[in-house]
Amino acid sequence: MKRVRTKSVLYLRNLQTGEEWPVYDQLSKDQQEAWTIFGSFPGFAWTPDDKAIILWSNGKINRIDIGKPNTATEIQFTATVNQKIAEAVRFQQNINQDEFTVNVIRQAVTSPDSKFLVFHALGYLWKKALPDGKPERITKGADFEFEPSFSADGKTLLYTTWNDVEAGAIFRVNLQGAAKPAKLTTEKGIYRMPSFSPDGKWIVYRKEGSSDVLGSAFTAQPGIYTMQANGGEQTFVTARGDFPRFNKNSDRIYYQMGGGTNRTFASSDLKGLDERVHLKSMYGSQFTVSPDEQWIAFVDLHNVYIATFPAVGKTIDIGSTTADFPVKKVSRDAGINLHWNSNGKQLHYTLGDQYFTINTEDRFEFVAGRPDSAFVIPEKGLSVGLTAKTDKPTG
Repeated sequence: MKRVRTKSVLYLRNLQTGEEWPVYDQLSKDQQEAWTIFGSFPGFAWTPDDKAIILWSNGKINRIDIGKPNTATEIQFTATVNQKIAEAVRFQQNINQDEFTVNVIRQAVTSPDSKFLVFHALGYLWKKALPDGKPERITKGADFEFEPSFSADGKTLLYTTWNDVEAGAIFRVNLQGAAKPAKLTTEKGIYRMPSFSPDGKWIVYRKEGSSDVLGSAFTAQPGIYTMQANGGEQTFVTARGDFPRFNKNSDRIYYQMGGGTNRTFASSDLKGLDERVHLKSMYGSQFTVSPDEQWIAFVDLHNVYIATFPAVGKTIDIGSTTADFPVKKVSRDAGINLHWNSNGKQLHYTLGDQYFTINTEDRFEFVAGRPDSAFVIPEKGLSVGLTAKTDKPTG
């Protein structure tokens, strides 16, 4: 079986000479583009006299006579079977709405005073006053906006941008006034995951390497960098790691490494030296340490967990089944966008357009002195409620 342009074609091959020629090109399309664990086309077989091939195509069993090119004879048959038939579940879909509700938000962060939620949707950053405010755009920029991060005082927001002409950049914007966003980077690049140091003097971020999507231009020496909070010279820290964040003293940087079933959570000093691997996990990811460094939140096989952050001077294995120290599940189905409030007493996460808040004192009995059996994992969060006009064609 070979693909000839858009057709799936049955070929014969002379095993002595290596010659090949087409026999039949009216086959059903094969599944070469699909996940074909059982082969890209149903099996077929020669007749005992070697003069024909029996195969399935177009819902029929056919005989292909190799002496009659491109000719198939249907082999008719009947079969008695017991077949369970279920009524198909169908829902009425309104595809002509003037407005739609955004079903998934990304990169959500809560302001330190817990009054606002900032998130990415529809290519831009939005701010929602909690709990019932209507989401509104933060800037009027045309470039795509991503990965917001608050300063410790909640007055300033960092974020990254992208357009296909100018490439990426890091901006900061004052959320308490009408000031225009200020561009911090002077070099083009693919900038990711910026965040402030707790003292507000520095930012840490990652510069990405080349990719099939964004190309290879302006991607020399990828890795984690620091820069003064008002912009300036970029200082290389390490080529390793993603999701960089300062520690509470602003003298070390946490980051995640690895992938698959070998992931770690580590830190280094501001020069990329004295690396310490704090945690390792088979399925854990999205490690998020609380501002007071007492707690670590993470995702394990899509669900969200909170654990005490062990400071024992060696690498600790952590996961959903860890029993050496307290690890508690706090999501019913799944969660992303893990982040803490300013005092480390609440963990926030999102799923779809739902925003969830977990109080650590409700989940760990040693915090508030009451049994955690009273804790109920929330089934539903706060709906973000972002609506937008439907892009309808005209003409």
